[in-house]
Amino acid sequence: MNRLLLILSFSFLAACTIGQDTPYRAEYDSVWSGYGSQVTELGGNRYEIYNHASPITPSNIPGEHNMLRAAQLATEKGFEFFEVESAENKTDLMKAGSAGTFGRPAAKLTVRLVSAQERSADAFDAARVADKLGKKYLKN
Repeated sequence: MNRLLLILSFSFLAACTIGQDTPYRAEYDSVWSGYGSQVTELGGNRYEIYNHASPITPSNIPGEHNMLRAAQLATEKGFEFFEVESAENKTDLMKAGSAGTFGRPAAKLTVRLVSAQERSADAFDAARVADKLGKKYLKN
């Protein structure tokens, strides 16, 4: 009976999220969803942004969320551009009790915030990135 209840509960939760990507969150929400951007300051205007999503979210979404957060972070800190030092897409494995283990897409991005004078040819314009990805992921 307990196993049946567990299966029904899991099925209900899965049905509630089918077809829905993980929504963008500028800050990590460990209490309610366990999703969102975790930003770590590395010093020298360098930041690491980590994001993971629900198992049904396409694998490119956490990376795009990281790019949007990097653009927002640059603007918040008074910079016009950011440079990507490293980017990694991966799958986080999560244990779900007796239901087993499942994977969910994740991404890690390391960026350096730069001014117009410091930027390299590969720098991203924070305003343009925020505008493009903001239209896609931010709900008004």
